[in-house]
Amino acid sequence: AWIAPILKYARQKGWSGSVNSGYRSFADQQRIYNSGVRPAARPGTSNHEGSDYPRGAIDVSNAQQLHRILRNSPYANTLVWAGSKDPVHFSHPHNGSY
Repeated sequence: AWIAPILKYARQKGWSGSVNSGYRSFADQQRIYNSGVRPAARPGTSNHEGSDYPRGAIDVSNAQQLHRILRNSPYANTLVWAGSKDPVHFSHPHNGSY
């Protein structure tokens, strides 16, 4: 729920992308991790498995555009792009991880 207003803001500022992934259950994260897709966090450690701030994550299309919009916004340090570490991923970095 905390991510939705940020995406609404970004849409109003011209972001043309879409969310490709958001909340994942432990089982969903396990399936992705076991498939060998990387980067993928170990099940139980992914921000995708949480929904209450600061946990929660999204993977999006047009990530660079979203990053440009958010980095100069009131949400600059709230929803942060992982960049080359995971080029489609946004979350709130805590404990040094995305």
